[in-house]
Amino acid sequence: MKQLGRLGTRRRTAVLALAALGLALAAGAHDRTSPAAVTVDLGATVNVMRGGIGASMHAIEDPLPVGVDGGDYRSWGGSVWGANPDPGDDAAWAQVYRYADWLGLDWNRVEVSHRMFRPVREAFVTDSREMRILYRYLDWNQSRGADVLLQEMWPDAEWLAYPRFREDRVLRLRSAPADLDTWADGLVLLVDELVRKRGYTCIRWLSIANEPMQGWSWWRDERGEPQSIVPALALVRAKLDARGLGEIGLAAPDFPTPLPPLGEPAGFAAHSAAYSFHDYVTVFDWWEDVLFPYPMPSLGAYFDELGPWKKAARADGDKPLFLAEHGTFMQGFERDARGPGHYLSLLKDVQFVLRGTNAGVDAFNRWSFINRGDLDGQWQMIDTWDRKEKRLLPQITPHPNSYFLYGLLTRFVARHSRVARPSSSRTTATTTCRCGST
Repeated sequence: MKQLGRLGTRRRTAVLALAALGLALAAGAHDRTSPAAVTVDLGATVNVMRGGIGASMHAIEDPLPVGVDGGDYRSWGGSVWGANPDPGDDAAWAQVYRYADWLGLDWNRVEVSHRMFRPVREAFVTDSREMRILYRYLDWNQSRGADVLLQEMWPDAEWLAYPRFREDRVLRLRSAPADLDTWADGLVLLVDELVRKRGYTCIRWLSIANEPMQGWSWWRDERGEPQSIVPALALVRAKLDARGLGEIGLAAPDFPTPLPPLGEPAGFAAHSAAYSFHDYVTVFDWWEDVLFPYPMPSLGAYFDELGPWKKAARADGDKPLFLAEHGTFMQGFERDARGPGHYLSLLKDVQFVLRGTNAGVDAFNRWSFINRGDLDGQWQMIDTWDRKEKRLLPQITPHPNSYFLYGLLTRFVARHSRVARPSSSRTTATTTCRCGST
């Protein structure tokens, strides 16, 4: 904690230079024949981030369904489960904490399912293996002064699923709560347990559903169609306020790219304190050889589309805008493919953050800190899982590219950094800085 405090001023200053680097990457990453000059005026502030830069930290350990979908291997819950050390293994968690310290992660999305703390209607579980893993992550965030977005990915509890979904493991995972009021009570009870009873003041934000209201995604109604989260947002907001937890802000809608038309889905903004989106499909402006089989917008096009959302967030009570999940599909992401950790993928991830800071984004969360790496690609930043033997590794090591390339960004940027406006030209190879007060 003290060490991070001593680094604070240097890290806040570093984000100004990093914003300039992002402009240089945007201008000249592909054109190596034309050097770029970048100028930064420290007196011209683009944005003061209401968050920071971090990574996803999931506490879900019980296996989610993995099977064949149309001939393709598929993990129905993505890779938000497994590969965490046993919660009682102090030596392993000391390694995890040491790597997280080096990375300097300061705005992290910590993920749970409703089943973890309320596996049956009558129970509220606080001491299971998964809940103790949750406390391990929250302990680190609390002691390091990081901000946490607490994320319920999905209910995944048999008793909460619509009746016709309960016997099918995949449909149960994809079901919205059949009893919305009891579900909301349970989620607010969890927040109360963590924030007021256990003192995790690092929890600043709450998201109630992962990537809902998509044709392929979770949170589905009794017909199997996407169900709106707006009534659930309103209900959770009211119940948080009634329990005296008004300081916990809801983040929504957590939609993936493509961004929805401005103003949709109707109603979410009335109940949320932050706008939140995800992205995996943007590519370099100059990229042509893309493996992903669907249209992938360029970074330039994406941030052009994000601009109106940032203006809308400012106009709506000056709310922050988060990119609460991001990564790169462009090199492939099947089973144990190295695509998400390929050096080009990480260069794009870094450019995504740098250009996003210039666009006024308040927080970024990369997928993901710990990951099995054998479900939908090697997303992990540290290796805890033996992909061949399907067991925990005795020694945890940095994952190539993901740890060091992203870490060279995260370790020098602080929570709540001030971002300066850079400008560029292609006249010389010199980078200059007009340094004002910091």
